[in-house]
Amino acid sequence: MSKPIFNDYVPNGAVTERSKQKLILTLPSPKKNKVGSEAMSLFCAKSENHSLLVCDLDSCESVLFGLLGDALTGGEAGSTPVSYIGMTGDKDAGTDVHSLLAKAQSINRNDAKTVGYSVQYGAGIKKVAMTLHAKNPDKPKTYWLNVAKSAISHKKGYQNRQTNRFNGGIESPNYNAINAWHERDVPHTNIMGRNLTTAMRSDVSSGEFVTSKGNIPIQGEGNDMLNAWIVFINYFARRYNLDMELSHTVHDMIAYHVHDDHREQAAFVVHWSHRLMYETLCEQMGLSGLPSAIAYPASVDIGKTWAKAPGKPVVTPSYTREANPNERSYTIHDVASYGQKLEDEYRMKQTDIVSPKTQTQLDLLEQVRSRLQRSKVK
Repeated sequence: MSKPIFNDYVPNGAVTERSKQKLILTLPSPKKNKVGSEAMSLFCAKSENHSLLVCDLDSCESVLFGLLGDALTGGEAGSTPVSYIGMTGDKDAGTDVHSLLAKAQSINRNDAKTVGYSVQYGAGIKKVAMTLHAKNPDKPKTYWLNVAKSAISHKKGYQNRQTNRFNGGIESPNYNAINAWHERDVPHTNIMGRNLTTAMRSDVSSGEFVTSKGNIPIQGEGNDMLNAWIVFINYFARRYNLDMELSHTVHDMIAYHVHDDHREQAAFVVHWSHRLMYETLCEQMGLSGLPSAIAYPASVDIGKTWAKAPGKPVVTPSYTREANPNERSYTIHDVASYGQKLEDEYRMKQTDIVSPKTQTQLDLLEQVRSRLQRSKVK
């Protein structure tokens, strides 16, 4: 007999507000050579009549990193090089950020991805080299030190110690934006205006907690984006009377229990709420326009279980489950037509509902008619 997994409730991180639940944060995707990696697939819908809707914020950290630089320099989304590449690049075509860095440094894409995120969150030359050497021990440390030095110079450029600004790198404006974020009188997230804890502000801890400070404008904002996304979804679920209930969140992913009769409608609501969340973020950051590349998630996955790849079998050394044909991924093009249908149904229902003020007026009119009839009888 299968038993449910109960998630415990723990405080969020004090700095970024990210969840710190130990099991959920370490769940891997199912892998054929990893025992126990099927844990993710054991999450299921709450009843036979419901499905589990799963969606995440695609490349959330990379997009935010780009938008921060855009807000500082151009005032238009996609105006800095890394932001433009992030929105227009294609992994399959080798034009995404990690593939381009790999070509520039003559390394593979996975190593370039390690460099990219390590540097973005404050790692220096020695730390990056040590991480790369641990993954590739066949090459000497000196080789990876040279790679790390070249990659950081390529990305950040050089730093003027007097102004604390970077120049000469393809991501210099974005790192300058992170520094500028901390130089505000009261640093705060954009979408919800949540203030940075006093202990981490520059006037209190100048020169300390460098890695954490580089992380806050990205991860803290990412957490607020997830919260705003959920608020929009819940609003539309109530507005359109959809049977959907939040199950859980993991980092930048959401999961909802959705009634099988409302699968497509719920998928549309998630897509549309994602767009409204990004529109709100861009407006709060002072950016004009919203690029279509980030407006909607790649897909909304719906099935009976939490599936990394809907419609595919799950095979690990300790677990096997056949593919479920009822699992499906919905793009915005698949469900766009439901938007007008939902709004039309909502407005039709509103015309059948009489407001208290209107009801009072109708009652008064009825009283006048009754008096007139009585007067005629007399």
